[in-house]
Amino acid sequence: MSDRWTADAFVMVDWSAASRQGPSDGGTNGLWAAIGEPGAEDRVLPFRTRTEAARWMEEELRRLTHDGRRVLCGIDAAFGYPSGTAAALGLPAAEDPWTWMRTLLADLITDDERNVNNRYAVADELNERMGAEEGPFWGRPETQPLPHLHPTKPTYPVTTPHAWPLAELRHTERHWRDRGHHPKSVWQVAYNGSVGGQTLVALPVIHRLRQAFAEEELLVWPFDTGYNTGRFPSPGVVVAEVYPSLLPHDPALHPVRDAAQVLALVRAYRRMATDGSLLTAIGPPDLNVTAITATVREEGWILPVIGA
Repeated sequence: MSDRWTADAFVMVDWSAASRQGPSDGGTNGLWAAIGEPGAEDRVLPFRTRTEAARWMEEELRRLTHDGRRVLCGIDAAFGYPSGTAAALGLPAAEDPWTWMRTLLADLITDDERNVNNRYAVADELNERMGAEEGPFWGRPETQPLPHLHPTKPTYPVTTPHAWPLAELRHTERHWRDRGHHPKSVWQVAYNGSVGGQTLVALPVIHRLRQAFAEEELLVWPFDTGYNTGRFPSPGVVVAEVYPSLLPHDPALHPVRDAAQVLALVRAYRRMATDGSLLTAIGPPDLNVTAITATVREEGWILPVIGA
């Protein structure tokens, strides 16, 4: 392990929950990734499916770690749910909430080579398991009249029989909304700007990445690393939740917005690694002990961009 939380290679992935293959050139609603490493120009690549992107991501992370790099890999999807979600779904007392939740979704989600996935059916099943009268997951196409997944937003907090009421937002979303940003709730599975569908199909990919590497070779921040520690594999990978909209859109980087955003993240986190502020980014904001515990055990946190 390194005594400095830093990196010298950067992989940033714009995730998507689309149920159709994207165009070969990425297009305006495609799935994009950017990579920056020493001795090479920054690159941005389009992918037609999540399967293709996940395969590329694993291959690139293996190559970079084999070359001795410390890699920061950012994925544009929420990494967790509001505290109490796992308990509402039947978390055994001795289990770790985040590990249990990602394992559950890896078992439930199907996502094939054509990008066809069952995220709406899984959201419907999770709502049924939690036993709430409405929600907490919400949003679906009219073509999928699922009995436990309503098209409209419920009233939060949502009361469940087996856990305390579930909030609409994680601590990190409340934190960034207080600072003028607008991250959406992970419960919203459909409609413009929703992140809930991305989360349902991203957590199984993160779970498989976590299993594909040796235990101390790939860590997911903050669940594996601790919230404000300098634990970074050397060489190895730290995977973190990123939110590209923390940065202003720069159309000069690429004509496609999503591609420009992941390139901007590569450059921003490289700058932070160079000036030392990447370590500052993992310091806790003004949170109490309960909130920090929830963040590390179940909710996760959006990795800040210092100076944005």
